[in-house]
Amino acid sequence: MTDSPNEPGGVRRQTSMLSSTDNVLRLPHSLPHSNDTTSKAAAKTKKTKMRAAGDRIRVLEFIRRRGKNGATADEIQVALDMTHQSGSARVSELLNKYGEIKDSGRQRPTRSGSNATVYIVDELAMEE
Repeated sequence: MTDSPNEPGGVRRQTSMLSSTDNVLRLPHSLPHSNDTTSKAAAKTKKTKMRAAGDRIRVLEFIRRRGKNGATADEIQVALDMTHQSGSARVSELLNKYGEIKDSGRQRPTRSGSNATVYIVDELAMEE
């Protein structure tokens, strides 16, 4: 695994695939989508579901590597070179659907200056 030089906000960009976690590899019956026909069709394809599963692993492992410092959705998107839509959807799934990450109770500023929730992996939430 290699990281590129520091990105804005002190976040390092990940450039390789990470190890898998069985729970987040499960393929959901449907993915988040807008209500337009094209978006619904794309969310149903196996390729899209596989990419989402891989992205969940990347997001979970990134947050895990950050330890108690955790990560905001904005930091995840920068470090993993994800769009806002993909990054926030994977964070939402890991938080609400799979229960792998938790709200740390802290916030940090985003690139735009607004405050964002800092997420940590669930086992770290239990240690605090």
